[in-house]
Amino acid sequence: CFSPAFRFTRPERSYRAERELVRIIQSNWVPHPDPDVHPACPKKLSSCSSPKYYNDITFVRLANRRRNPPPPLSPPFPLSLAPRACRFLPDAEYGVALDNLVKGCTDVLLLSPDGKRIFLGKRCVQPQPDWWFMGGRMLPGETPVDSCRRLLLRETGGLTDVDPSRFVAVCAQSFAFGMREQEPSDHGTCDVQLCYMLRLSDDEYEAGKVVVASVLDVNEYIDGGWKDIDGILSGNYHPALKYAVRCVLASMALEDMSNYCGGSDEELSRLTRVFLRRRKDVEEGMMGRTTTATATTTTTTTTNDYVLESKELDYRATVKSKYY
Repeated sequence: CFSPAFRFTRPERSYRAERELVRIIQSNWVPHPDPDVHPACPKKLSSCSSPKYYNDITFVRLANRRRNPPPPLSPPFPLSLAPRACRFLPDAEYGVALDNLVKGCTDVLLLSPDGKRIFLGKRCVQPQPDWWFMGGRMLPGETPVDSCRRLLLRETGGLTDVDPSRFVAVCAQSFAFGMREQEPSDHGTCDVQLCYMLRLSDDEYEAGKVVVASVLDVNEYIDGGWKDIDGILSGNYHPALKYAVRCVLASMALEDMSNYCGGSDEELSRLTRVFLRRRKDVEEGMMGRTTTATATTTTTTTTNDYVLESKELDYRATVKSKYY
């Protein structure tokens, strides 16, 4: 989903940004104990002042890794075995990284037991200071489901030890946001999202109605609550959120059809028609159209573009979406 305010890195900044990114990578690089794998000396790397020398040393190190690659790690592997030590970067360094990297995120749609409501949080920081998924950035060494479990525990406080098999993959999307918190804020950030859904049990739902809303980070969220699915699809919500919700509805319809055993052919035919209609809704939503069917007529309308308006940040923008 592209915002018109997004601007790619200017050519005159790219050279300086590249040097800064190399410095950050080198300062976090831990040498392999085998000298044939990592022949370069970290001190020599960090003391270089010539950009060409940076590139030469990096090339040699990568070339040697290709000739003598370390043993592959078969995912999922523990965070302690991640290829590089994980730490949070200062805003200045993180901003340089965002100028040059695409960030991987895992987001979760929490469903009520009846599948009719979804919990959303209203953000008050860039990017996307509006209603949004629960989730965030993946960490090195995590599988997508491990990331979802960690983030849900952080966001809700009450969902602990969730069985990984309960997470169902929904969709994957990419974003180019026009703004971000780190300076320069108008450089924006590019993300790739892996979206999952988790349907709560009755016990989790009854406890979560209070717990979820009370532990949201006040520095990131100003509100949170359960939203009707029909209200999300018809309201002023981000196109990516609507697309994910339509995929959830199609996934639930497919599950109902797949789990149907015995009974009449008429009921199986009805479940099949429901699934096909919801799959069509996904495709129509990708093209910005909404189809409403009644007993006698079918009406197709073109939806208006989503408008992001944050009173807290005094920020307003329109968002365009494109799906392939």
